[in-house]
Amino acid sequence: MHADELSTRVASWWRWPLLGSIVLLGTLGAMAAAQYSEFTRATADIEHADAVTTAVDQLVSIMVDAETGFRGYLLTSNPVFLDSYRGVDGRARDAMVALTSLLANDTSRRGDLSRLSALVDERLSWMAATLALDDQGDRERALDRVRTTSGKRLMDNIRLVSGTLKSEQRTRTANRS
Repeated sequence: MHADELSTRVASWWRWPLLGSIVLLGTLGAMAAAQYSEFTRATADIEHADAVTTAVDQLVSIMVDAETGFRGYLLTSNPVFLDSYRGVDGRARDAMVALTSLLANDTSRRGDLSRLSALVDERLSWMAATLALDDQGDRERALDRVRTTSGKRLMDNIRLVSGTLKSEQRTRTANRS
């Protein structure tokens, strides 16, 4: 057997395992790339869900702080309580804009967003009208408004719709992962 014949035979024998190894590595690489892509998408979904949850929590916190200051002022007549109420319209509007932009591509959530926005507007208007009564010297009528459950019902509905938005976001994220 000549050296050339031996080298051809050895080269021929290693060709198939080498080609099989290359195909296997290519397949594994493609699988790894697909898994990385899926992981990246899942991470983005989770980050988006966290951002939505944070935006909802921010809005509710703004409304609760405003309501606390509003009620504290009406109960004590101490204007320091109004600090957390002042500027609430702008802060609530900014929080709604942030939340709406996060859910802009989700057409199925527009109804909840519209409802939440309307509830926030209604609650802010209700507080402003009540404070206007107090400013006009009709403190008793302002307190009578607070004693009704209409303000509480509005806040309960804000919490309910906010909770729905957060739970739907968690459910959607869990279903995609």
